[in-house]
Amino acid sequence: MIDKLLFDRLFEKFKLSVYEQSGIPLITFNSNPFTEEREGYKYDVHREARKILNFGKWTEYSIGDGTIVKNIIKAIELPNNNLVRWKPQYPKKEKPPHQILLLAIKNSKRLDELDNLFFNLYHNDDDNSSFENIINVFGKKYSLIAYFLFLKDRSRYMPIAPIHFENGFKRLGVDFKINQQCSFENYLTFNHLLSEVKNLLTEKLDNEVSLLDAHSFVWMIKDKEFDRLSSSVLIQRKKLTKKERETITKSRIGQGPFRKDLIKYWGSCSVTSCKNESLLTASHIKPWTDSDLKEAIDVFNGFLLSPSLNSAFDSGLITFNDLGKIIFSKQLSDSDANVIGINKKMKLKMLHQNHKNYLRYHRENIFKES
Repeated sequence: MIDKLLFDRLFEKFKLSVYEQSGIPLITFNSNPFTEEREGYKYDVHREARKILNFGKWTEYSIGDGTIVKNIIKAIELPNNNLVRWKPQYPKKEKPPHQILLLAIKNSKRLDELDNLFFNLYHNDDDNSSFENIINVFGKKYSLIAYFLFLKDRSRYMPIAPIHFENGFKRLGVDFKINQQCSFENYLTFNHLLSEVKNLLTEKLDNEVSLLDAHSFVWMIKDKEFDRLSSSVLIQRKKLTKKERETITKSRIGQGPFRKDLIKYWGSCSVTSCKNESLLTASHIKPWTDSDLKEAIDVFNGFLLSPSLNSAFDSGLITFNDLGKIIFSKQLSDSDANVIGINKKMKLKMLHQNHKNYLRYHRENIFKES
């Protein structure tokens, strides 16, 4: 059972931290820019994966023709799927968790077995048996099995990362073992604890909270990074004047003195010659969420960018070297870049020495090289 006193303390830190990161009070997880930016992708993954699976239209005639297994593979290998560590994220010598599916495509007997396995999972109610059957085929790959059930019904089942959620629940006063405890009973307890968190969050926010929101909350409070962030916020906030707080908050959303300083410094887009200020975004190089108070409003920690460049830079699809030349991620094709007006000949109009440390951070932590 969740320790309510510990929950109350963590929630107050969490709420203050979210406000300082976004400049907006935490009313719902989906409506706050910070929580949506950090955790909203889970809703997208669920929606995209279920659309691919389309298991409502599976029939017994689908079994054995490869459609079911191929769709399962596609539902795992979504570019934004951070819920299961699939092949591109693995060291070259380590097999991906769904290796069995990949090999089954060329094995008709295995294909028939796996199609039956997933047909029963998504068309029958005996999730306990399905869980055990998947273990028998895949082994105790807890994160993968939980992902399959999450796609079936996100009102009851959540993704799992055993060690991380052990830590998260421990902070809430629950000594619950998850790592190397892959079983349906253990998984039900995991989801029950998240349901407790969901109910406590609903009481605090006086708004309906989903099980996935509770999942995000436990994930975000799980480690020392949360302690560092929340402690830093609490300590630094006490030292700030009201005017300074407003300045920091506005810099988060590209407003106030930060934006004005960037406009004064650059005069136009940092890359193109666009001078229409209403079309330009004040973009942090080292993200606001990773910056200390000084960095958050430092004019050298920002570019003034057109919408396409800002979106690509912010998402790590492009970056710049120490000479200001643009670098493309392998995830950004030339054709897509051309469509949105970005090309490999682009470069920053100027580059001060003070930009370089921030750019190095962007290249090492934000840029998606592969």
